[in-house]
Amino acid sequence: MKAWFKEKRKAIRHFLKRKVNGTKGMLSIFLALVVSPLLMSTFIFIEYARIQSIQELMKEVMGSSLYSTLGHYDDYVEERFDLLSISQKDDVNTTYQGYMKANMNALGKGASIQSMEASGQHSLGSASILKQQIYEASEYTVMAQAMWDGFDLDRIKKKLDGLPGMKQLNAGAEVANKAVGYANDTKDMINSVKDFQEKAKDFKEKCQNYKTKYQAFQTAMQTVESIRNSGQEEGLPAAEAAADAAARELATATKELSTSLGNLYDASKDLKEKMEKVKKDLSEVKEATKKKKEESKEAATESAASTGTEIATIPAAGNGTGTEVATVPANGSTEVATTGTAADAEIPDGEGAETIGTDAYKWFEEMHKATEDFANQQIQKGIDAIVEAEKTSLNNQATALSSFTASGHSMAELSSAPLGKIEMKGFKEDVAKYVDKLVDILDKSATADQEGVKEVIAVGRLAQKLMDMKIFYDNSLDSNINPALLAHKSSFDTSTLMTASGFAGMLQDAIDFADACYGIPNVFKMVTKLASFLINLAKFLAGLVTWMAEHFINLAKFLVNYQEYYHAFLLYGYAAYNLPNRTTYKKGSTLTGYSFQKVFSLAGGSDKGGKGGAMSDIASLGNNSGSDPMFKGAELEYMLTGANSEYTAQAGAFFDGYMLRLMVDCYAVFNSDILKALSGLGPVRIVATVIFLLLEPFLDMVILVNGGTQVLFKTTAYLSTKGLPHLAQDMAGILDLSDEQKSTLGGMFERERGGGSSTGTEVAVYHDDPAKHGGQDGSGKTNDKNEMGYFPLDYTAHGAILMILCTPYDQYTDRMQNLIQLEAKEKHKKDFDFDINKAYTSVHSDNKYKLNIFMNLSPTLTGGFPFEKQKDLAY
Repeated sequence: MKAWFKEKRKAIRHFLKRKVNGTKGMLSIFLALVVSPLLMSTFIFIEYARIQSIQELMKEVMGSSLYSTLGHYDDYVEERFDLLSISQKDDVNTTYQGYMKANMNALGKGASIQSMEASGQHSLGSASILKQQIYEASEYTVMAQAMWDGFDLDRIKKKLDGLPGMKQLNAGAEVANKAVGYANDTKDMINSVKDFQEKAKDFKEKCQNYKTKYQAFQTAMQTVESIRNSGQEEGLPAAEAAADAAARELATATKELSTSLGNLYDASKDLKEKMEKVKKDLSEVKEATKKKKEESKEAATESAASTGTEIATIPAAGNGTGTEVATVPANGSTEVATTGTAADAEIPDGEGAETIGTDAYKWFEEMHKATEDFANQQIQKGIDAIVEAEKTSLNNQATALSSFTASGHSMAELSSAPLGKIEMKGFKEDVAKYVDKLVDILDKSATADQEGVKEVIAVGRLAQKLMDMKIFYDNSLDSNINPALLAHKSSFDTSTLMTASGFAGMLQDAIDFADACYGIPNVFKMVTKLASFLINLAKFLAGLVTWMAEHFINLAKFLVNYQEYYHAFLLYGYAAYNLPNRTTYKKGSTLTGYSFQKVFSLAGGSDKGGKGGAMSDIASLGNNSGSDPMFKGAELEYMLTGANSEYTAQAGAFFDGYMLRLMVDCYAVFNSDILKALSGLGPVRIVATVIFLLLEPFLDMVILVNGGTQVLFKTTAYLSTKGLPHLAQDMAGILDLSDEQKSTLGGMFERERGGGSSTGTEVAVYHDDPAKHGGQDGSGKTNDKNEMGYFPLDYTAHGAILMILCTPYDQYTDRMQNLIQLEAKEKHKKDFDFDINKAYTSVHSDNKYKLNIFMNLSPTLTGGFPFEKQKDLAY
């Protein structure tokens, strides 16, 4: 073992002597063994630091490149819609790569790009992305403009929460429907009166004929008796033959009288049955009204301020015992009406708000009372036995006379049955005279105020004239969109126009009933017309309620969830304030100042002047497509309706607004002092109510589409003493009426208004083409209440409310995307083909790079291997 160690030691010493040059060499080896690993570690740390530095620099380079790429936004979409999307003029990837290559120079040779790619994402074609951008764009601008316009969201929401319109209209439909049953029962009673009148006339004729024939028979028998007493036999056979012939004629007259008496008796029974049915109807009304009145006492005590008077309370005829009561607040209240229990529900003492039911009821009651008085006087108790005895006597006499021979009878037999003269005691012979008086009373029962009826008819004719004026669309806005250019297929609901088409028919039905009450009276004609009118009225009002229930789909949801209501206002307010409409396309602008006239010019619009479309044109309006590339100015109307035709969109929006106004005007109309003053017209006041109800919102819309404003919640109707001066002022220069029609409009129901009218202190003068959304003069509104009601708003603001109530979110985004698509496509058509699904709002980048080798060490330790980094950036 020692020899082995000795040998190894010698070998090491020999190596050191040959290879290592003394102490310095040994030190070098020592350093190489000790320092080299430290140096290698240092190099690795430096390389890792370089990796971290390069990665941070790459973040900055990619971020800078993405920012620069997003800087290539579509200037038209931004300026016009206040939305941001990347311009489609250049490829996103190419733009990004250009910026990346330029920015990579800042890194020197520290890294090399292996691949870089960018793509757009989250386009405006996505509903959620579009809504998010609109929320951001609207949060300050829309709310600021709303406050400037006096658009108090909290108070409007509270008013909408108490809105009675649909409930009132629904109650009106219920009342009209129930009143139809009473009208038909009353009509049957009147028909029985008419039948009784005819039978009474026949009875009188038969009585007179019987008397004449009996007198002839009696004279013939006296002749026979005289010849017999003289003892002369020559003339006896001839006299007896004449008496026999007279007996046969009397037999016929007796049979006819018996038949006529039976017919009159049957008619009296039928009349009494019909009277009992009407009496039962009226009794049901009184009982239901009394019950409702008792039930309402507690509610009236608890909250006197919210107590109203009912439109009408009439239970279903044979269809139930319940009642529908629609109420409006007391005259002094400034709150919008509510629906609840009526404090004073006794129909006979009702006011103007109950015209649909009360006036019909009172008329039915008056006719029943007159008929009942007649029956009590002319159809005596025990008539059944009396008539039966009289018919028996008449029939026995007719039988005896049929086989009568003068040779076998003497004159003395004519003083007793069966040949004695029969006196009618059951019915008076001249009962027809009393029936005629009854019919005369019934004919005049509707109303004795023929002048008032004439006024109602004149106003109805004027309403027809007004509602047939050409007003539904602006002639200059006449685009018919090419559907191939739309991002989404448009869906147009025709139910609005179809419902509107019934207005003219309803108005004509009302006038027809008034006509039946004017001139030579005919109660049967009047009741028949009333029944027909009430049937149509019930259907019409029910149709309105159905339309509102189907179209005001968001109302209940927003009333419950205020946050959603706020978001909806931002969303729909954006469309209302940033899209042109028929009142703003000439001089209006977006909230960021983009002129709507530029949109009109871009669409190739030309000023054709005037307005078109009348009620008679509704049937021909449809969702007509065409070849136009974009809308010229009816974009708000398109958002409301979805119609490709601007004419149709405007007409549809007009009647959407009409329906809204109809709902919010109910309170003011039913409380019109003129309607209340027309109580002397009886059932004809129903006609005035319908005319007022149809005409008031129409007048509102005419003023709105001509650049005016309307209070959202009316407390005073135009068709009232205080409202008529405002109407005349607001309509100045708008209506194309004759002097006579203007006189009718200005002097409407002057007699009922006491020969004059009060002058409003806040009559506004409106001008066409408002310059700014902030008010017709650009100054904004500071007061939310005036003499007419609450919240004066223009056409644009009404459009915002309509969208909030009527337009579902999905339809809203589809239509907004269509508008952006159409406008931007037309604007950029010379440069590129705009596609909203490529209008990206963010960019995604994917980059692969590697570090260049700094030290030529092992590639597993430093440099030479790739890195991958992704980054997203959005507006």
